[in-house]
Amino acid sequence: MAVTIKLHKKKTLHLNCTPAEAFASLSDIPFFASNYPKVEQLIDRGDNCYRWEMETVGSGKIRLETVYCCKYVSNPDTLCIDWTPVVEDDTTSEISGGWVIEETDTGCVAHFSVEGTSVLPVPRLLKIGAEALAKLELDQTINTCLANLKKSIDG
Repeated sequence: MAVTIKLHKKKTLHLNCTPAEAFASLSDIPFFASNYPKVEQLIDRGDNCYRWEMETVGSGKIRLETVYCCKYVSNPDTLCIDWTPVVEDDTTSEISGGWVIEETDTGCVAHFSVEGTSVLPVPRLLKIGAEALAKLELDQTINTCLANLKKSIDG
């Protein structure tokens, strides 16, 4: 038995660099992945398509095993980076999102958004607990990722 959970999150990252420098870093998917916690494996599928295999989190009957694949499109003229899901036979999630980078007086701000669905192999009775774990895990990993990116980009 499985349940589908919808997730979404928006965050802002303030950086002390030029928008072009932020764009160069954030559009480099292996660099981005190296700052994202709990990435077990990032697989380059070619043509700006990457498969993300995350570490399993949780315990007992509630375990999040997240695997997804995305196609990335980066536009240096608009300073936007977008990703859309690519469904593979064994993916457990469909994730889309992006970055929008804007200049500020002190550098730039990068607006991050992500949304998607995850299919979790848990009984329906455990859906509330699984959903809470998935949302907490998403929030914690994104916060850690943004902090890591800030250190990596700003120095």
